Amino acid sequence: MRIETKIHDREAFTPTENQIISFVMDHTSQVISMSLDDLSNHLYVSKSTIIRFCKKLGFAGHKEFCVQLARELNSFMASESELNPSFPLEKDDSRRTVAEKLLALKFNSLNDTYAELNLETIYGLAKAIHDHHNVTVYTADENRFAAAELEARLENLGYNVTVVYLQNSLLKRAGSQNHETTALFIAYSQRTQAMTQAARILSEKKIPVYLITGPVKGMLEKYADSVIRIGYFEPSPKIAPFGSSAGLSLVLDLLYGYLFGMDHEHNLELVRSESEWLRTGAENSEER
Repeated sequence: MRIETKIHDREAFTPTENQIISFVMDHTSQVISMSLDDLSNHLYVSKSTIIRFCKKLGFAGHKEFCVQLARELNSFMASESELNPSFPLEKDDSRRTVAEKLLALKFNSLNDTYAELNLETIYGLAKAIHDHHNVTVYTADENRFAAAELEARLENLGYNVTVVYLQNSLLKRAGSQNHETTALFIAYSQRTQAMTQAARILSEKKIPVYLITGPVKGMLEKYADSVIRIGYFEPSPKIAPFGSSAGLSLVLDLLYGYLFGMDHEHNLELVRSESEWLRTGAENSEER
C-alpha cells in the first residue's frame, strides 16, 4: 500500500504526526535525502516521535520509510519520462501495467496543469458566468463529454447553459449570441476552423471570449480575451485524451467550485433538496 494511501485519514494521527505528514507531502524529494537528525531538527520533534510515526505506517524505522518514499516518487518520475502520452499502451502490457500507466498519465497531467494555472483567471470566468447567469459553451468533439458534464452541473445550480459543437451550430450560435451571456470555448488542440470563426464573430461583436485550451498556441487565441491553459502536452494523433482529460477536469472542477462558493448557502440547500427528493422518490417506489 502506498504511503499516500496510508496517511489519507488524517484523523487517525496526532497533531504532531500530522505536522510530519504535511512536511513529507509538501517536500517529498527533500525528505528522502534528510537524515533522522536533520528531519528531527527541522520539524522540532524528537527522533523517537519520527520513528514511532514510521512504525505506525508499518516500517521498521526512518530509513525504510524513506526508501519506500523514494520508490513511490521515482515510479512517477520514471513513468513521466518513459511514457508516450499519445500512445502509452503496448500490445503486451499486463492489466496492472495498463492501470499504472494511466494512473501516471493522470498524475502528471494534474501536476503540469496545476503548476501553470492562473486561479484568478478561472475565478474571473466563474464571476462572468455568475453575473450573466447564462453561458454558451463552444467545444470540439474530443471535449464534448466534459462540456456536457459541466452543463449538467451548472444547470443543477440554476444556470442557463447551451453547449454547441457541430460546425453549423457554432457559427449560428455565435451570430445570435448577445452581450448578456458568457462565451466559453473548450478546445484543447484548437484545430477546428469553425471554432476560430465563431470566436472571431464574437470578438467583432465585442463579446468577451474565454478559452480553455492546451499548451500549444493556435489561431483561436487571437480572438480570446482570457486564456486558461492546460499545461500537459499530448499531441495528436492519439489513442484517447487520457492525460489532457484529467487536466481539463481539474480546470472545470475549479470553475464549478468557485461558482458554488459564490452562493454557497443557496447551493447547499439545492443539493440537500435534490437529495431529499431522490430519497423520497425511492421510498415511494419501494412502497408501490
